[in-house]
Amino acid sequence: MLLINAGFRIPFCLSLTSLFALILLTACQPLIQAQTGAQTKIPVMSPSEDKAATPAEQNQPIAPVSTALTVEDIAAAPLHTDTSSGEQPVNKTVTREPEKPNVEAPTPLETEKPYVKPTFNPADLVGRSHSYVGAQFGKADFNRTEGVIHVLQYRQADCVIDLFIKIVGTAGARSPGDAKILSWAMRERTIKKPLNQTLCQQQFYERKL
Repeated sequence: MLLINAGFRIPFCLSLTSLFALILLTACQPLIQAQTGAQTKIPVMSPSEDKAATPAEQNQPIAPVSTALTVEDIAAAPLHTDTSSGEQPVNKTVTREPEKPNVEAPTPLETEKPYVKPTFNPADLVGRSHSYVGAQFGKADFNRTEGVIHVLQYRQADCVIDLFIKIVGTAGARSPGDAKILSWAMRERTIKKPLNQTLCQQQFYERKL
């Protein structure tokens, strides 16, 4: 009798345990649906909804709902810019400066050089004749003879130029027109005044006819 009671209690306890587990799973089903439904979005069919579905709807496969964003959705979505600080978004587009036309700079005009008066060096008269000197510079301001040397003296404002001619013949004779200039000398007109040779040559040049 005891064996019969023990054999009856074991299946009975297993049935109660299975029933209790089924009730527990049924009670936890809404909680599991609330926790996992947002992530997987797997539709949970209640018994009432399952009974109301038509056979045609039951035969259709249920497509899983994907929550992942595609590349097209990311590209189409506008970028969120935080404008709470008042700063405008920086446009990083590189702007090219307009090309400047190649304009050649005008060539600067050369500055005019100051006018320099021409000069004449008395050394260029050495070997020239007496008549040539008279034709170029006119009659001498003073003539004198010292032995066989005749002196032609040209007096300028700041200097004196002497041209020496050798006289062929007796002393005191006048030099002929073809007599040659042997040498020359230049000196200041005022004693103890420095001689400016350039100024003297400029003044001598101004005497040219």
